Amino acid sequence: MKRLLSILLLAAMLLTIAPCAASAEGAVGLTVSTAEALPGETVELIVELTGNPGINSMQFTAEYDTQRLELKEITPDAFLSTSSVLPNPETGTVVIWNPSNISGTGMLVTLSFLVKEDAEPGLAEVKLADVMAIDENEADLELEIIPGGVTVKEGEAPQLVTAHFASLTLDGTIGINYLVSMTDSVLANENARAVFVYKEKEYPRVIQGMVPDERNYYTFTFYIPAAEFANTVSLKFMDGEEVIPFEYDGKRLTNDTMKYSGQRYSKALSADSPARPLIDMLHNYCYNAYLGLEKKEPDVLPSTIATNPDISTVVAADMKPYKNSLTGSVTGLTVAAISLNLESTTEINLRFTPDEGRSIEEFRFEVNGRKVTPVPAGKDYMLTIENIAAKDLDTMYTVKVSSGSEEMEIQTSALAYCYTVLKKGLLSTDMQNTCKALYLYNQAANDYFHG
Repeated sequence: MKRLLSILLLAAMLLTIAPCAASAEGAVGLTVSTAEALPGETVELIVELTGNPGINSMQFTAEYDTQRLELKEITPDAFLSTSSVLPNPETGTVVIWNPSNISGTGMLVTLSFLVKEDAEPGLAEVKLADVMAIDENEADLELEIIPGGVTVKEGEAPQLVTAHFASLTLDGTIGINYLVSMTDSVLANENARAVFVYKEKEYPRVIQGMVPDERNYYTFTFYIPAAEFANTVSLKFMDGEEVIPFEYDGKRLTNDTMKYSGQRYSKALSADSPARPLIDMLHNYCYNAYLGLEKKEPDVLPSTIATNPDISTVVAADMKPYKNSLTGSVTGLTVAAISLNLESTTEINLRFTPDEGRSIEEFRFEVNGRKVTPVPAGKDYMLTIENIAAKDLDTMYTVKVSSGSEEMEIQTSALAYCYTVLKKGLLSTDMQNTCKALYLYNQAANDYFHG
């Protein structure tokens, strides 16, 4: 109990204790290492314990040149694997305690510093203050503190992009997400850009002005059609015509390029993930979409999945609540067709044909109360409801067309098209299976987002 009270007292005294040096049993040596770095680089310094006569508890605070350095992280090293450690990067304070004396010497903690972009060349000293060490008898131990620091070199840190992981968008269209961090030298470079490579074409993305998340990661997303779920999406970073170094897990990526696909994400996702049922239905839908849309090389056929569902159980009646309906009419305008586009993003297309001598400007169009303008499509005019998310495939959209006192109202949904295909036996068997798989994907999305 006496030792426990001592430990609690030590933690409580963090803000009030003064450095001391008493016992003559042997000096405790604490040494801060040195390193060199350029502005913009991250550097690590080691706090090492030497001359240990037996320590029960210890505390110290890292003081450093705040004009040049920023302390980002304090990491306990393996020597303290059996100790209780409380590091606080905001204050630079470290508290260590043990049930009994620890013996031996070794590295205590690693201090990770960011060298500020405007850091002046020279030594940025790092020293330990408010240091205290006691043994299991609560006797103060003699201390010998050796400071270290970072020698800031002239020049700029090399440009570097680090990949942390890739993922898949789940709430809308299918997107491959790359989460990366970039050195300040990349972010400040007006010529730097991200470049997606997809089916041998390049798609540049602007870096400047992007906002990172709370981890300081930047997300780059490339959207793909469902039928191209297994295709590889590559990402690289360029400085003019030069490739910017790109690494993952501490190693340079081959050709400084990261490659990923929706299918790779599906295969890597753990079986117990809450998103597993949704991803399975997405994977199944993408497989059937490849067949239904008659895709060919260079597009890659998605693999089947172990939990491949029995889509034969899906029938038109399942989608009857989402079928099209039309009330009213407007003189001089005909609804030519209502269809579903699955080639890129999921979208509903409504085609209207004005009578000869009538102009499309004579009619007012609204979707869910928002005014829209159809665009020319041959002799017709097209109104498109775009980017329909998986969880919204069963959502009914209200399309109103009016002219003077006349009004026509259309209720439609993405699944309305699938209902018509299955009810009337239209299109190929593969396309009918695509509609069935789309329905199951919608059900899984509803369970995931609303269940």
